[in-house]
Amino acid sequence: MSIIKNAAVVSITTLVSRIFGYIRDIIIASYLGTGLLNDAFIAAFKFANLFRNIFGEGALTAAFVPIFTYKLSQEGTKRALEMAALVQSILATTLLLFCSLIIYSMPYVLKFTTPGFVTKGYYFEVAVTLSRITFPYLFFISLAAFYGGILNSIGKFMPFAATAIIFNISMILFALNINDEQTKAHVIAYGVLAAGILELLWMIFFLKINKMPVPIRLPSINPDIKTIFNRMGAGVFGSGIVQINTWIDMVIVSFVPGGLSYIYYADRVMQLPLAIIATATSTALLPSLSRHIANNNYIELRHSKEAAIRISAFLLIPAAMVLYLFPDDIVRILLERYEFNSESTKNTAAALKFLALGLPAYALIKLFSSNFHAHGDTKTPVKIAAWALLINVLLSVSLITTLKHVAVSVASAVVGWFVAVMMVRISQERNYYQFSTHLLRELGLFVFNATISSALIYALLNILNTNTFISLAAGGVLYVSMHYVINLLLPNIFKLK
Repeated sequence: MSIIKNAAVVSITTLVSRIFGYIRDIIIASYLGTGLLNDAFIAAFKFANLFRNIFGEGALTAAFVPIFTYKLSQEGTKRALEMAALVQSILATTLLLFCSLIIYSMPYVLKFTTPGFVTKGYYFEVAVTLSRITFPYLFFISLAAFYGGILNSIGKFMPFAATAIIFNISMILFALNINDEQTKAHVIAYGVLAAGILELLWMIFFLKINKMPVPIRLPSINPDIKTIFNRMGAGVFGSGIVQINTWIDMVIVSFVPGGLSYIYYADRVMQLPLAIIATATSTALLPSLSRHIANNNYIELRHSKEAAIRISAFLLIPAAMVLYLFPDDIVRILLERYEFNSESTKNTAAALKFLALGLPAYALIKLFSSNFHAHGDTKTPVKIAAWALLINVLLSVSLITTLKHVAVSVASAVVGWFVAVMMVRISQERNYYQFSTHLLRELGLFVFNATISSALIYALLNILNTNTFISLAAGGVLYVSMHYVINLLLPNIFKLK
């Protein structure tokens, strides 16, 4: 099935990226630890990404890809690229003006995004400087993501997925550079900026070799552009709510010393399975769903959705269980080196434990968001996100005194499940998707197998004192083997009904 093949391409590319990302995180963690300098860098880095879901892979892509895919299938490449050229001109102009304004106003902006840094003196000034260095990255990655949407629409998923590899390699090379005049955080920030430029050039190259170059046009509005921006309007509002959530988290955690670092590294560990599986699958899913809807092919539409859920659940259910049960062991083996000490491991693991509870929910959100967007429904996710914002604020504020930075992780998991349940329920009510009996049985099997495998990991780690890596590998082998054996011995229980 094409959805599995395309998801596999993105997953493999993402896996390579995450390997380099892991090397990057080890280097940064060992140099900067979880102190105020690393908090300053993360404040700058997260702020540069705060608007990425609006201009990059988020609202614009969700609105643009279904219409571009329809144009390709119904009117041909030339007409589709003409429409893309108008979107490109509007996007580039908007980004240039927005980035210029934010960079100029950075000291005032950071007082709102990370108010806990205002009293930190030198480190606040460092955060301002680092933010001004990294923020132009938004311009380059947003255009690169737009070009990625075009290539994804013709089934070319590797180029944009590989931009993350370029990003990580750039940061690694800059991090290893010795510069006595500036802190390591400044040098790494320049690595972010360089990565954005390289990512954009990479995508332009692949547009050219796939004969999909986007022509240069002056900004103008036609019915297609109006449709895209009408749909994007709801998406921007929805992304805005998501970014407000992120901003609230940054505000709250900025008052906890090291809090930004603990949450950042916990999220990085959790993003490893989430990005490789759920993000890759949802990326491949949106063009596929849009194409099936445009051609009224509802049988393949259902099969694509089911394949996406199955492959995500098969890998993310055991991942969530392992991250929840063994966060200290995982963080220790992945990150504890030099400046990232045992205290860093303890606090990062505490955040990871609760983030892991929401891992399956985050995957469902990514998959079902593609489902809504493919049907042209961008308003429903916005309404759900608005309620999620309220829940997140109430939980984070009420728990921060007792749980410190972990309050953000708890709120994130609760909100994730709220959004996921609402999306699944509404999808079923509107007949966007109905869970089949055989898929529900498979999900139950995944949970059962993951429980047995986790028990084996626990026994190896805590009774036999086996090496962490070997214990986790043994659990993974048992999980896959059990699934294979059960399907071999009892094949009829998973037949389509």
